[in-house]
Formats: sequence, C-alpha cells, structure tokens
Amino acid sequence: MDGRTIDVAFGGHKVPVLAGGYYDRFRSNPDLDAIARDPAAGNIDFFRRIPKQKIESRIGPVWAPNFYYRSSSVQLLMSAPVSRLKAILPEPLDPLRVCPGYGLVALTFFSYAVCDNDPYDEASVAIVIRRPGACGPHALELAAAIRRRSFHAHVLALPVTTEIARVRGVECY
Repeated sequence: MDGRTIDVAFGGHKVPVLAGGYYDRFRSNPDLDAIARDPAAGNIDFFRRIPKQKIESRIGPVWAPNFYYRSSSVQLLMSAPVSRLKAILPEPLDPLRVCPGYGLVALTFFSYAVCDNDPYDEASVAIVIRRPGACGPHALELAAAIRRRSFHAHVLALPVTTEIARVRGVECY
C-alpha cells in the first residue's frame, strides 16, 4: 500500500479508506487466512475463535465485532476534584474516589496499527467511575480495579484520525 485512498460507501456516508487496505479488501469481514499471511498482523489464532456477525446498526447492517490485530496504548491518570467531576457526569454515575474529595480522569492514547478498519489512532478523555451497583468503600473498589487492571469510565471525548473510525464510532455505537 502506498498511502493512496479510495472512497467507499459506509452506512450512507462516503469515507476514504486505504486503497488495497483491509477495509478495501474485506469490508470488515476478513479472510483470516489472508490476514495470517500478513507479518504485521502477528498471531491471529485468538480471532479465529470469535465469529463475525452481520448486525443491524443505526446505519444499517455492519460486520461485528471489529478485530484489532496489533494495537498499543498509553494512559495517564490524573486526580481532579470530585465536585468538578460530578458536575459533568450524568446521574447516577459516581466518580471513583482515590482520596477524600478527589477522583480520577484518564487520558488514554491508542494506536491501532493493524485492524479491520485500517490503521488509525484515537485519544480518550474519561472520568473513572464506580462500577454500576457497587457499594462499600471506594478504596476497596479502587484496589480491586488496580488488581484487575480494569476500570469503569465515562468517556467524555474520543477523537479518531480516520473518517471510517469516526463514522463507525458515532453512528454504530
């Protein structure tokens, strides 16, 4: 691929995708044998166990789930006053407190080097929240989330670098 793009129809939108890229060739329903021959994809055995399904979305039928064969991320966690976080969270969401009066804001950068929608990057700005239905001390919930390496969050912004990722994110999810 040389970076050229072609316009394709996607859910009533015309979006540019890489000419000869994964989306151009497979329209989100990849031939996993062809993907396995791409050294950039790495080992794809995990994806062979997940069936793709054509599902209805707000923009019509789409193949799901999307497969992300190679990705990376980095996350920064910052404390912020709970009063400021509660002011922008919808009810009944509650910020997870890290100490009295302070919650967490997560800034996460993702790079999807090899995926069904071709390479793209995104950034997420999110407020870390309590697990739905959680009760008990925030400190115990925080410790459990750290141990699991998994937090619940309310995403405030999720900009992406390609039009197909933007349309799929805005229109399908």
